[in-house]
Amino acid sequence: MKQARCVVYRSDNGRDHWEPIGPESVPEFVKQPTVMGRLLAGEECMDTREGRSGSAWYRAVRVVNQQERDMVEGALSTLH
Repeated sequence: MKQARCVVYRSDNGRDHWEPIGPESVPEFVKQPTVMGRLLAGEECMDTREGRSGSAWYRAVRVVNQQERDMVEGALSTLH
């Protein structure tokens, strides 16, 4: 299984006020590999099974280190 470092954000309504949350605050359904993969691909999620209007919304942003950035830039430079 591949691993990626990311920051998970939470919003009450999925539109604004996105706040980063710590690992201990990330719900179990968000940690599922299929859900996390979709979040890292740019989607947002919420749990419709939680209450009448669902849960808070979540999204994730991958954290890229300098080595990964250099590899991408090197690969892109060979395309020109």
